[in-house]
Amino acid sequence: SVAVYYFEYLANDRALHGTWASVQMFGSIIGTFFVPWLTKRFHNKATLPQLGWGISGGLMILLFFLDPADPLQVKLLFVIQLVIGIFLGVATTGVYSMTPDITEYTQHLKKYRYAGTIAAAVSFFNKCGMALGTAGSAWILGILGYKQGSEQPQVVLETIKVIFTLY
Repeated sequence: SVAVYYFEYLANDRALHGTWASVQMFGSIIGTFFVPWLTKRFHNKATLPQLGWGISGGLMILLFFLDPADPLQVKLLFVIQLVIGIFLGVATTGVYSMTPDITEYTQHLKKYRYAGTIAAAVSFFNKCGMALGTAGSAWILGILGYKQGSEQPQVVLETIKVIFTLY
């Protein structure tokens, strides 16, 4: 939710946001191809989101220590972001691959197939999380003094970096 601000105010190049988003999306696509192999290896689909989010979260901590105004470090940021994207792809695909299992288990218990309800619930709560994350970031930045199109206070710049990399 704050990536565009990160590149605009910390890297001083808003156009890098598009490249960053493309690199992450490409990594996520690559990550989806690993899911069948990982599922066979771990024998437990719940491991995939844990593994994916755990590794991607650990790598995001590394991003905190990079200087986005340094072109060489921005290249390193993109390499790390590609790997983060791969693990996010594994995690997200892992979550959605469990939905049919939940449907079948529920059918076994209740003798009725709630496929649509379960898929809708997963999607709904995913959207709620994205909305709250985006709104929460905007609220925090607003409280700290963010003003669009102007020079930002140091506390706003530091908060953007923390939200982008650690939060």
